[in-house]
Amino acid sequence: TVFTFTVPDDLGSGADRNALSYIQIKYPRQLEMNGSGTMKFTAGDGALSKAYFNFNGFSAPGSDSCVVFDNTNHRMILTTRSGTNVQFLVPNSSSEKELYITSENQIIQIAKLPPVNPDLLNFAKFIDYSAPQYDDVDYIIISHSALASNVNQYAAYRQSTGYNVLVANIDLLYSEFGYGISKHPLAMRNFIKYGLTEFADTIRGLFLIGKTYKPGDSPYNYRTNPTYNSLTYVPSYGIPPSDIMLTSGILDTLYQPAIPTGRLAARSSAEVGWYLEKMQDFEAAQNAPYNPSDPYEKVWMKKVLHFAGGSSYSESLMLLNFLNHYKDTLEGPYFGGTVSTFTKTSTAPIQQNTSDSLKDLINNGVSILNFFGHAAGIGFDISIDNPSEYSNYQKYPFLIANSCFAGDLYEPTYSSSEAFVLIENKGMIGYLGSITKSYASYLNTYSEELISQIARKSYNEPIGLAIQRTIAEIQQACILLL
Repeated sequence: TVFTFTVPDDLGSGADRNALSYIQIKYPRQLEMNGSGTMKFTAGDGALSKAYFNFNGFSAPGSDSCVVFDNTNHRMILTTRSGTNVQFLVPNSSSEKELYITSENQIIQIAKLPPVNPDLLNFAKFIDYSAPQYDDVDYIIISHSALASNVNQYAAYRQSTGYNVLVANIDLLYSEFGYGISKHPLAMRNFIKYGLTEFADTIRGLFLIGKTYKPGDSPYNYRTNPTYNSLTYVPSYGIPPSDIMLTSGILDTLYQPAIPTGRLAARSSAEVGWYLEKMQDFEAAQNAPYNPSDPYEKVWMKKVLHFAGGSSYSESLMLLNFLNHYKDTLEGPYFGGTVSTFTKTSTAPIQQNTSDSLKDLINNGVSILNFFGHAAGIGFDISIDNPSEYSNYQKYPFLIANSCFAGDLYEPTYSSSEAFVLIENKGMIGYLGSITKSYASYLNTYSEELISQIARKSYNEPIGLAIQRTIAEIQQACILLL
């Protein structure tokens, strides 16, 4: 049978991109199985109380019996088999029925049926998230039981800072919100959609705690590789993966996440503990009152470092111009920062910058590091040393990586983002970077709005909220251009 697929020419474009996922057709057929041992079909009601079927061409060992399942009415129907011939009666039910013929040996026997909840207090029960205790939840942590000890400690700390925190076990979400399909991100999306209607009016944060790997065309595909399946604690969404996509399209039909979202790609409970200590130290410093005996104690929070890379003089100049525009915003009202800029002085793929003054700047404290250039491994084309060389205890900056692949935390080796964040008592408090190839012009559009949010529009607000608003502003500007 030949099918012809056409679409209307109504977009005013030279080409439309279409992807046909499947074709479903319904047609009358003979009662012939053509040597198959299984078949699904539909049947309407006849005039009598039962409909008679006489199939030929059924294939199964002679000792095997044949059964029919009425999936619509939840019945198992016995048959009479003689060689390749199968006969049976199906009760009519005033509606069309979906029927399935199979040999009994092809039915998969379930050896073990684990409970949806192993907790002895709620054994084999879903969690009732409609209970009053969840009405005011405004901060959601989704994690894995392997990390539970320090994840619960992190939740307790976040609760102490004024949030109403819920920790959701990802394995339980698969059963309750993901149709029992393990490692499927739809469980999280369905849970979050439920929470947005049932929890607090505004959910202020979604924090994913746990390492993940890539689905799709990747040697680390957690859907098909048992090793990486077991190592995936909290999966991401889409190909290429994006945590933002877990809640995109819920508030609107575009890309803005419904909740400010972040991830700690921890592979162990110890890494969660390191990050908790860093966060406690970071927020204690941010919230500490002015100390008149040490008036310059917080000066580091207004310091920003810019790094302009590039593989040619013209590219380096373009990236420097982008960074200088951000500098004007950061040194303006509200943020009132001091920006120091380091530029690449050669066309070598990677320029080592071993200046002691640069290392001193980082160790003495800066609030933001912004790179614009090319990335390689855990570094950039203008290098600032491995984070293990830092001594910036309690003074942890936020790193913006305007480059290709820098944020790709979906592989076995530690990415740049993981190396800078998942380290004890040093490194970064947060990291934002692309996981794929990127274009300088698009990175600039994003970073220009993000810096505007950090320094002015969302000044003194959480970074996740600044990112959420950045996406909303960019998509709105694109809509106005259409």
